[in-house]
Amino acid sequence: QFGEKFFMNLDRNSALKLVNLHILPRVVTKSTLTGRRVAVLDTKNPQSQISMMNNKGNISLISSNKKLNIISDEIRKNNGIIYVIDGLFVPENFCY
Repeated sequence: QFGEKFFMNLDRNSALKLVNLHILPRVVTKSTLTGRRVAVLDTKNPQSQISMMNNKGNISLISSNKKLNIISDEIRKNNGIIYVIDGLFVPENFCY
């Protein structure tokens, strides 16, 4: 959906803004996600939240009117957990 040109044209502030739409300020484990049916998660961007829906272990994330799916198991790092999702949350009014 987003080509190389999109990412190459991002300045530092726009890139950080985009990344912060996808980062949570706390560690959330897969067991925490699968233990709930629905949850609202704050992101590192103060104007953004991600809604999480658990459908029998399939986790969907919703933000900016876009639904994405977690497509990997958790990847544990010493400073957090990474989940691979099948897209990017880019708000309609996102400018770079």
